[in-house]
Amino acid sequence: MPESQFEIYQEARSLLIRARLYRYCAVAFTFTGLAVFIFIYFHNVEGYLLEALTRPTVLAAIFTPFLPAIVLSLMASQMERRFRRFLDKHKHPPPS
Repeated sequence: MPESQFEIYQEARSLLIRARLYRYCAVAFTFTGLAVFIFIYFHNVEGYLLEALTRPTVLAAIFTPFLPAIVLSLMASQMERRFRRFLDKHKHPPPS
């Protein structure tokens, strides 16, 4: 059953909005993660970087704030790929 143009437009719009929302949230979480990283770095490492690299708990505490940004970035990439595939699938040939 062929989809109407309105349904195609709505689906494409939904995919694009979700992709952009995930991307903007990923950027926001990146800056938040950077702020938390700086806070943790200065309170736990205190200039002894090589010593901190030998402690796995400090490494985990430093890199954990970036996990939401990584996950949201991957979700945004997946949604953008779905959007591109959707557009390619519903591309109409030019009228002759």
